[in-house]
Amino acid sequence: MQKNLISAVLTADERGKVMDALAAITAILQPKLLGLTLEERASISKMNDKTLPFGLKVSSYCVSNPEFAPLYMDKVEFERDLALYQELKPIADIVSQLNSDLDDTMMLSGSEAYEASRYYYNGVKYAAKNGNAKAKPIYADLAKRFPGPKGRGNNEGTQPE
Repeated sequence: MQKNLISAVLTADERGKVMDALAAITAILQPKLLGLTLEERASISKMNDKTLPFGLKVSSYCVSNPEFAPLYMDKVEFERDLALYQELKPIADIVSQLNSDLDDTMMLSGSEAYEASRYYYNGVKYAAKNGNAKAKPIYADLAKRFPGPKGRGNNEGTQPE
């Protein structure tokens, strides 16, 4: 029996609105965003929920006790970087959750569609094996997806997974 854990439709209008909204978001954020190589990502210090309080405390001390900031420390740029991190964090959290939900929904809908495809394939395969002339070309076309074990010379297709 086919599971049906998801049953939703994204209309063309909804898809268009989402794409327009994403384009607007990208236009706003892209000039402020940078890409890093894998090596750069691995080599830099990371700000996160655990280290943010430390950065905020340092920011406070830079104001109350600026004499301890080394001359090579650009305090204005430090404050700008800290503020940008704080401004982007809630956006990144929302986008991360949305991306996770999109991935899960695509995985589930794709799984259900593939499962239904295999059910149909098995029906066509059964009909073709039992002499249904109309099913034979459909089966031959779909069987290309399941060529069978290598070395057996089986071009008729196998039972899908």
